[in-house]
Amino acid sequence: MKNILLKLLALVLIFVSVFSFAACKKDDNNNNGNQSIEVCMALPDGTPVLAAINFMANKQQIANSGNKNYDITTNIVPAANIAQTFSSGQAEFAVMPTVAAANLYDRGGDIRLLSTNVFGNLYVAGVNGISEDSALDALKGKIVYVSGATTVSLFEYILSENGIDYEEGSNAIAEKVTLFVKSEASEIIPLLKQAETKSEEAYAILGEPQLTQAQNAITSLSIKFDLQAEWKALTGFEGYPQASLVVKKSFADENRELVQAVLNLFKDNAQYIDNNLSSINNVLSENNSTIAALTFTKTTLKRCNLSHQSANDVKESVKDYILRLSQITLDDEFFYQV
Repeated sequence: MKNILLKLLALVLIFVSVFSFAACKKDDNNNNGNQSIEVCMALPDGTPVLAAINFMANKQQIANSGNKNYDITTNIVPAANIAQTFSSGQAEFAVMPTVAAANLYDRGGDIRLLSTNVFGNLYVAGVNGISEDSALDALKGKIVYVSGATTVSLFEYILSENGIDYEEGSNAIAEKVTLFVKSEASEIIPLLKQAETKSEEAYAILGEPQLTQAQNAITSLSIKFDLQAEWKALTGFEGYPQASLVVKKSFADENRELVQAVLNLFKDNAQYIDNNLSSINNVLSENNSTIAALTFTKTTLKRCNLSHQSANDVKESVKDYILRLSQITLDDEFFYQV
């Protein structure tokens, strides 16, 4: 009798385990409409979030695409974590630095570029010191605070192409630009404020909208160099493909209608911002962005260089940009065609 009871108990446990697994498993085919496919868009906090405002505000409008139902969420993460968040399978879509996307692809990652949406938002700003019409070599012997791997790589490239030596460190070096690397822009703004208080000179590379935030706090802070203009002078390209919308290819191949719907929301992002400037902060707050408290003026948004170029249209610019900064030669397979 004891053996019979043990066997019955084992059968019950197996049944419960199978039922639980079936209840938790995503229905990726989802042709019967009874379950939703879970889809996540990962976004790095900062300007790339602004490129996705229309998506965040209207994602429920595309929850039914084709003959499938989707449960669409967004996950705003620190910029330094975006590549790991995507590559670890926590998101089907992401906006990330184009350099990071190319590196994932070069390592065999399940990733494809859908569009580019940020075309350069970086400026060398400073208090006191050199004038705003100075040549770039006026930074020799100065310390420039920088944050973010892509930011450092871009600035190093621009300096090198202009024949200017540089070195990472914390002390000024004669005839060189010293790059003092910080993890976040939030660490840099107090240093600029301190320099203003002491009537000292200080420089930093800041991206929008943090640049506007810094200018609101530091009255004498001004833009010394527009890195987008410096890039154009070197390459001929109007801006550079700084951040792009990417997707897991394996997911895109099975969900092409949703991919097209997502692209349409990104394509209409500029129009949404023009029509809803006063509600941007509400959308950011609802999605837990740390930049929700910032003020967004038309000048700020213009300096963000938000736009939308499809994978096909931006292909040559991306290939050139990645080759210059990462020495990676991209093939056409990286650019997804819906």
